[in-house]
Amino acid sequence: LYLLNTAGDSVHSPVTDDVRIARAYAKLRVDRQSQEILLEQVESMITEAEKNEHRLEARAEGLAEGIREMAKSMLAKEFNISVIAEISGLSEEEILKL
Repeated sequence: LYLLNTAGDSVHSPVTDDVRIARAYAKLRVDRQSQEILLEQVESMITEAEKNEHRLEARAEGLAEGIREMAKSMLAKEFNISVIAEISGLSEEEILKL
């Protein structure tokens, strides 16, 4: 109840080492924050796992693009399509679309 009654009132901000209480209090203050502060809070809520997941997705996309570029280069040098497929891991249909 204390948190509900004093949310947004920096004079009555609770001092606590409990991360859960601090997060709950921060969430209760949301209505009274500026857009800039809200964006900062949202950014800080993104977990390390989410950040790592995004990095892995970006890395996978980069690797896939690199493989496609390699296959394009091999096509330009008139490599056999079955050889390109074997080396790149792409299907012959994917290679023909490049």
